[in-house]
Amino acid sequence: MEAKESTGSAAPAERHAGWNELFFDLVVVAGAGQLARLLHDGPQPADLALYAVV
Repeated sequence: MEAKESTGSAAPAERHAGWNELFFDLVVVAGAGQLARLLHDGPQPADLALYAVV
């Protein structure tokens, strides 16, 4: 096992997003866009059901 060196700085380590995280962020944004498109003219029960299925 390697011991972690303590440099005494309070700066957090730099974090990079992985490809999976970027992909699922894009899926969430696309889903929010589709929901906004469906609900633009007013929520209809059929539109909400369609969104829930997708």
